[in-house]
Amino acid sequence: LWMTICLLQFVLAFQRNDNAAAGFWLALGCIKPQLMLVPCALLLGARRWRALGSGVVYGGILFGVSSGVLGWHIWLDWVRQVGTLPALFVRDAYNLRGALVLLLGEAALPLATGITSGLLLLVLAGTIWQGRRIAAADAAPQALGVGVVLLLGLLVSPHLLAHDTLLVVVPGLLFYSYLRAHAPTRRGWLVLLVVGYTLLFFSFEPLVEAGWSIRIPVLLLLVLAGWMTYEKRRLYTRQSATNG
Repeated sequence: LWMTICLLQFVLAFQRNDNAAAGFWLALGCIKPQLMLVPCALLLGARRWRALGSGVVYGGILFGVSSGVLGWHIWLDWVRQVGTLPALFVRDAYNLRGALVLLLGEAALPLATGITSGLLLLVLAGTIWQGRRIAAADAAPQALGVGVVLLLGLLVSPHLLAHDTLLVVVPGLLFYSYLRAHAPTRRGWLVLLVVGYTLLFFSFEPLVEAGWSIRIPVLLLLVLAGWMTYEKRRLYTRQSATNG
């Protein structure tokens, strides 16, 4: 819940060009740094240097206070835990890495890690590349652009457990706001998808996991990512035709 609040507040600050607030929420969200990589890349691509500077300042304050209260050794302990926990819980992860390991078996962990690490780098590079275009877009297209990169970032995140999937609420809300403005006839399908996902999850999650070696939340991420990417391509095609 804390990370969802941080991510949502970051997006709202980004949309209203409030660099200080964006940096503040970015720093607070860095208690799980792997989930804030895409927001950092978005600020970098959008050239929001003040927001990045704000994040460094607030992050430095949090770092200093935490170190002063708990001791500097906590950071070495944290690094050691980061190196072991993702491998311990990888089969329980609701990301692409976890899905590949669940499908192919534990022996495929190095392969799954390599694939998702490469895709994560591509998502970060694409976010930086599209950052200025997203930042300069109108409200609804900007919501779609931010939602796409955030959702793709969650899908290829190196570590995403069940409670972390609450973060999907943020790109989901952004996507709904885009559909309401540009494709109102299709927003009902998004509502149906979410309702259907909820019913499937609570009714058939163990059966799907056992029979198909994949989890329903991962399927939702894949469907949403494909749909949002498709809508983004349609939007850019229309914009190119209009400008041409």
